[in-house]
Amino acid sequence: MKRAILIFVLILLSIEAKSQWVEMNNGLTSEIAKTVWCFGVSGNKIFAGTDGGFFVSTDFGATWIKRSDGLSDTSIRGMAIIEDKIFIVTYYGKIFLSTDEGNNWTLKNKGIEGPIVLSCITNSGNNIYVGGLGVTDGDNEGIFLSTDFGESWTKKINGLSEFSIYSIAALGNYLFASTAYFVYISTDNGDFWRRVDKSKGLPYSTILSLHVSGDYVFGGGAGSGVFVSTDFGETWQEKNEGIPYPSRTVVCFASKGNNIFAGTTKGVYFSSNKGESWVLKDSGMVEKRTKALAIFGDYVFVGTYTGGIYRAKLEDIELSKLDDDLTPKGNLKIFPNPATDFLRIEREDYEQANLIVTNQIGEIVAKVTLEEGEQIKIIPFSHQPAGMYFIKIINKKGDLRYCQFVKF
Repeated sequence: MKRAILIFVLILLSIEAKSQWVEMNNGLTSEIAKTVWCFGVSGNKIFAGTDGGFFVSTDFGATWIKRSDGLSDTSIRGMAIIEDKIFIVTYYGKIFLSTDEGNNWTLKNKGIEGPIVLSCITNSGNNIYVGGLGVTDGDNEGIFLSTDFGESWTKKINGLSEFSIYSIAALGNYLFASTAYFVYISTDNGDFWRRVDKSKGLPYSTILSLHVSGDYVFGGGAGSGVFVSTDFGETWQEKNEGIPYPSRTVVCFASKGNNIFAGTTKGVYFSSNKGESWVLKDSGMVEKRTKALAIFGDYVFVGTYTGGIYRAKLEDIELSKLDDDLTPKGNLKIFPNPATDFLRIEREDYEQANLIVTNQIGEIVAKVTLEEGEQIKIIPFSHQPAGMYFIKIINKKGDLRYCQFVKF
């Protein structure tokens, strides 16, 4: 029986599955349309907001059709969809509504009159929130709420000590907003905003993007990476294992179940365990400066700065995660292999690092800290079932060491 298991494992080792991004720019009619800031999904269609207008695809991104009639400003920065209503916000402070999948657009700016850069939009039920960055008039910064599908907007800044808004997200009755220095929480539809103190785990750099996945709230920092809250924003934890320092400007997220994608200025990172660890997935991406992410059907889409849109199959990403784990990286020694009751792990590095052991489906079964100078670690393993396991050692710089072993 043990020999049969080992044969099965060796078959797994022969799997070669690479994530492969494919450029999907057919129909993006100009070079400025290849800077893509946001996506939206409704029914069997995916929408893209670009510097060159609004585009729709009915064939999973194979072709794109421009639909910008009525748009006096085509520099789209954000999108929200409520049933048949598509709302977009633009760089020059315009809010537009379409009720026919982008064929026609109507300006909806009542209550937002001054010069403003609209940076983000989200909805919580039928409530729509937009965030702005003031240009010349401080009165036109902050957060605005519409409860009548864009017919009118009301400023909601009570409790904010700064008013340039980078991102807004909603989780049930909770709203989250990020500014240049802080993250704020509201539980009363934006009537009052409470600041999250930096001592609760957030970085001192700007949180550029906020994303909700289940009960998790993800924050993407400017040079500081990924932060996660599991208690409605009250406390946060840094989750950068696998993301090296040069890649820690995180501008967007997308998620499906436990699978999370983080878009950075240097490519897309993938996590199969709610952000506990990350792997770079940029094979096929010529332009790696990511601006937007979306999951639609069996695909994940990436919008980039000047490079247009790329698409990959979710299945290929997930399979390539296994392939990455099966590829030895770094000089690690494991004894015994196959293991039975314990593991002895030796490394050449001296830096403090985290040692993570995962099973075949990416679940973490052991996690310990290797202190500075600690080169040997013994881990009890008799309680784990037979099968294939993977070891990752990740230091503070995000450097990775991989290897795999068999448990009898």
